[in-house]
Amino acid sequence: MKPTAEFFRAFGKYIYGYKNPVSDTWDYIGKGVGDRAYAHVDDKDLDWEDCFLIARNLEKYDEGSDGAQFSMEAFLIQFFQPKMNTVSGRYQEEVYIMSRFSGLFEQHLSEQREMYAELHDFIRDNDVIRKNVGFSGSRGKTFEVETGAIDNIYCKIKLDTTGGADTVSVVFKGSRAKSETIKMIADRCSEFENNGNGTGNDPWASFLVDDLDTAVSLWSDFVGES
Repeated sequence: MKPTAEFFRAFGKYIYGYKNPVSDTWDYIGKGVGDRAYAHVDDKDLDWEDCFLIARNLEKYDEGSDGAQFSMEAFLIQFFQPKMNTVSGRYQEEVYIMSRFSGLFEQHLSEQREMYAELHDFIRDNDVIRKNVGFSGSRGKTFEVETGAIDNIYCKIKLDTTGGADTVSVVFKGSRAKSETIKMIADRCSEFENNGNGTGNDPWASFLVDDLDTAVSLWSDFVGES
């Protein structure tokens, strides 16, 4: 997927580089604005995964007659890490980033996601969720949906997109009187990675699953519509 113009616009004037994945050495370093880095990699039939943003928003150094000096000073401090330089160079931490474009784009997409809309679509597109939802909500980079009580036990699906990767968990919870039932459910879910559990007045068990489809399958089993 080609990154959007909005994504590249945030980098202003930048320096990019292509690192050889075999030798781990730089095959090319150049300057760019807009989608120059992507166009170059695409034109040379190279792998976008190996293209790095080295420095961004270099227009910060355009002001004043000594901008070039500040730019070079900040770069050399970043590169050599001299022990007597106790203060970073001007704009050093903002400008010199050295990150894969692909990772930055994943983060950008994550930040653009509308979790409320995704939650609405998730409920709408899954009849078993829609017919059995007792609570739903979204906040920040997460959404969750929970059944109503079935024999005083609840099932909850949570999607967390923090960090650019989707993490899906399924939680079963109930009252103290249902602690043994929660344990039985946990045993039946042993194929999934345990994501924590609780005891006492509100016993619960949480599991990480591969995707929302798997979570919906567990939800269906719980409500008896599998």
